[in-house]
Amino acid sequence: MDEQDVAEWIDIKMIARLTGFVGKLVYYPFVMLLLMILARNSWFAHWDWPLPLIFVLGTNALYVLYSGHVLRATAERGRTRALSFLQERLSQAIRIGDGVRTEQIRLTMDEIKCIRDGAFAPWSERPFLRARADSIWCTGLVALLQYLATMR
Repeated sequence: MDEQDVAEWIDIKMIARLTGFVGKLVYYPFVMLLLMILARNSWFAHWDWPLPLIFVLGTNALYVLYSGHVLRATAERGRTRALSFLQERLSQAIRIGDGVRTEQIRLTMDEIKCIRDGAFAPWSERPFLRARADSIWCTGLVALLQYLATMR
């Protein structure tokens, strides 16, 4: 294959791999938010929930979700750029009648479209959504336990 065609595939694989590592870091802010919410539970202290605190915690959660969205959008722009570059190269190969290179470029484009790692993962497999779901589940569990403890 031509080096330029392979370079596009390597770039997308590298984006997928690096964003996979970064995506896992999204769990940490949600763990910290969950710990801050749990610390205010009446089992540990009788602290109230002032509106500024709710605003700060909510803003932090929204910022993490926004960052995950920006990461995905940037990765998708990279994939779109790579595919458009390869589409141009494919048109050139078709024009000159190079059947082998045409097939190689098509296979490379198909492989780039099928990458589902890192930021290219489906919505259900994205770390920031799993982290959010985990924090909601844990908070709900603590609220349920607190409710059951007060029923006695």
